[in-house]
Amino acid sequence: MLDQPGGKSLMIVDTPEKTRRLIELKEILDVPAFAGVRFAIYEAKEAPAEQLTEAVNQLLQNGMGSGSSQSLALAPLPVGNRILIAYKSDSGLSEARRQLERLDRRTNARRSIYIYPLNEENTASLENTIAAFKASKKTTLSVPGRRLEIALDEPTHSLIIYATPDELRELRDLINPSRSWLEFKQRIASIEHMFESKPTPNKPTL
Repeated sequence: MLDQPGGKSLMIVDTPEKTRRLIELKEILDVPAFAGVRFAIYEAKEAPAEQLTEAVNQLLQNGMGSGSSQSLALAPLPVGNRILIAYKSDSGLSEARRQLERLDRRTNARRSIYIYPLNEENTASLENTIAAFKASKKTTLSVPGRRLEIALDEPTHSLIIYATPDELRELRDLINPSRSWLEFKQRIASIEHMFESKPTPNKPTL
């Protein structure tokens, strides 16, 4: 992707599917609410991007840092363990990166039981996806609790999953890749609304 000097246009060279997604991404970011907003990417090293995003956004809601953090929001990207940072000042970006790096630590999360309702997934391809996913986890570091378990409950057409939150996220993205993209668009819509609703400072009266 290249920006065209002297104009508001981009040159995109990619496969049709990826080009469609890039154009869709451009459409949700190229809106009036983001006119004065800049974007940066943080690539998480240890912790899941969703977990980091939730933690830092919570800090922002609780008044983290100085006023520079007030025009700042984060959203996990739908691909890879990365986070999109929307910011209006360099000091806000620095604060976001500082908090992310402080919290970006390996977590030894315990496994829990989750119920994941299925839609119209093909059972044969679903079983192959689950088998490949479980095989890929045999070489990972062990976590407290019993091993990863995934079972299909046919009467309710649901999966019963015994996994860590990160394993659950990975599996859901494999089963339904469009889910994470839809969630990302919903998060961006919330951020857009947040920037739209920022109160403008009152002008001093004489």
